[in-house]
Amino acid sequence: MSVTTTTAGSNSAYITYTAGETIANIFPVVETYITAHGWSVWDSSAATNARCYRAPTADTAQYKYIVLDFNTTNQLYIKVWEAWNTTTHSGTNMAYQSDAAAQGQRRES
Repeated sequence: MSVTTTTAGSNSAYITYTAGETIANIFPVVETYITAHGWSVWDSSAATNARCYRAPTADTAQYKYIVLDFNTTNQLYIKVWEAWNTTTHSGTNMAYQSDAAAQGQRRES
């Protein structure tokens, strides 16, 4: 089994993996890519198979937050939040439809 990152642009890539690859092997590859591109782990316990990351906004006065959520079978959700509380592991003001099934990235198993 293998997981591979291929750069598609200055801030984009696609991740390929063999069928049957585990989330435990995919997650670190995704995390390595996004942390190398300005995001930092903000809440590693956002949920089972989910982590929250943050990055400064364009004006660097505030932060933006995303949660990579692998909890739904064969889906990766990238939930976007205005704020994230690391104590309660919950966000404030989720971007409209960022948790919708139609927006999730397919993960083949």
